[in-house]
Amino acid sequence: MKSTTKSNENGMALAEVNGLISDFDTWMRRFKGVGTRHLQSYVDFFLFRKAVLYAAGYGGIMAKTISESSAGRLGSRSPR
Repeated sequence: MKSTTKSNENGMALAEVNGLISDFDTWMRRFKGVGTRHLQSYVDFFLFRKAVLYAAGYGGIMAKTISESSAGRLGSRSPR
């Protein structure tokens, strides 16, 4: 039986790519007014953070839970 999952030449399925984009969109919502000048730095940090969470064994739902809890801490800082 042939698989119905579509994947590209690198082996990534479309659902994985869509999930990564969704995670990035959710992660970027915590920042206000991201300039295009610094967008590559945000992307680099997001991918670094994903790699660290994956290496530490926090994939899938656990990575999302950690991301949401850290977003709350970032948003609760008081201005100095």
